[in-house]
Amino acid sequence: MATRGRGWGAERTLFLQQAHLLGHAPFGLIETAFHGMSDCPVCVKYSTILGMRAVCAILFIALGCSATTPLESRLDRQLKLWQKRLGLKEWNLALKVVRQSEIDRNSWGAAEWDPVAKTGIISVLDPRDYNLKGEDLRLDMECTIVHELVHIQVAPLGARDDGQREKVVNTIMGALLNRPCPN
Repeated sequence: MATRGRGWGAERTLFLQQAHLLGHAPFGLIETAFHGMSDCPVCVKYSTILGMRAVCAILFIALGCSATTPLESRLDRQLKLWQKRLGLKEWNLALKVVRQSEIDRNSWGAAEWDPVAKTGIISVLDPRDYNLKGEDLRLDMECTIVHELVHIQVAPLGARDDGQREKVVNTIMGALLNRPCPN
């Protein structure tokens, strides 16, 4: 216990900088309290508090980065399933749920991709903006994922006519799903 105040050194400085940047504690107050005297009860107290804050900050950041809603988890599983079925396993694709204002007005989804890097983002309309509910909503969101993946798959064919391209994509999507889509 006698070395707790002195032994933190570089780790203390790094944590204090991170705590300050994250706004978790006033930088000057903690730095002043941590003057490094091994027998100082203030240093011992603050080293324990800072240790707990460090653990809490790490947990908060880790949970915040990986937290997804049940909807996002289900859609991501569907994305990975259809990515595999369509032979796009080598692609690094992400899925995001978006509001109507973020995509074309008459769309249920969108895709942006880089064929050289084999990366992309599939956007699916947020249920709050959908004209469907329940099972029809669930099925249509899957249709949107498949539809956007088929766009990526057929992009090298280079159809210049948007209407023709949509017709081909919808035909392939329907064949893959073996069912009509609600929208």
